[in-house]
Amino acid sequence: MSRSRASGVVVGPTGYAIPTLKEARALQALSKGKASEQEQLLAFHWLLLKACRSGDEVMVPGQPDATAYLAGRRSVCLQIGWVLGQQAEAFRKQGEQD
Repeated sequence: MSRSRASGVVVGPTGYAIPTLKEARALQALSKGKASEQEQLLAFHWLLLKACRSGDEVMVPGQPDATAYLAGRRSVCLQIGWVLGQQAEAFRKQGEQD
């Protein structure tokens, strides 16, 4: 099953999120450490909203395997959100220097 979303195209409930050309370029620049500030934000938002499907329903009626898969994708977003919600110093280990 394919469906169109305002934020991009997803093929089937467990399919890949297809980036736009601009998003793909931003992701590639980010992976090389050469992304501009705007590209970093675009890539980060693509990861959260499209790849992790933040804000999307994870339940696929009658398909427990697809539901579990989507819950796993979403858990990545939840983990990132948890880290971003903390003060960075909370992750300093005893004796760790900058």
